[in-house]
Amino acid sequence: MASKGLVRLAKAAAKAQAKASAAQRAWVDAFEAEYGHTDISDALVQLIDYSQGEGDDDSITAEFIEEHSAPGMS
Repeated sequence: MASKGLVRLAKAAAKAQAKASAAQRAWVDAFEAEYGHTDISDALVQLIDYSQGEGDDDSITAEFIEEHSAPGMS
């Protein structure tokens, strides 16, 4: 039988995943509201999906998002 510690960690991971999924959906919805499409560039997706740490990546800037937000860049 799985240990209590493993069960606790699995529950924490599930909770974190649900929170991340909600944040991702909110980001895509906000992007669509601002730019009128959801054709998000590969560069922008990679920057967000592979960001390290707490999401404080210095590369995530208004300028970067603007430069990579035209339709057809994915």
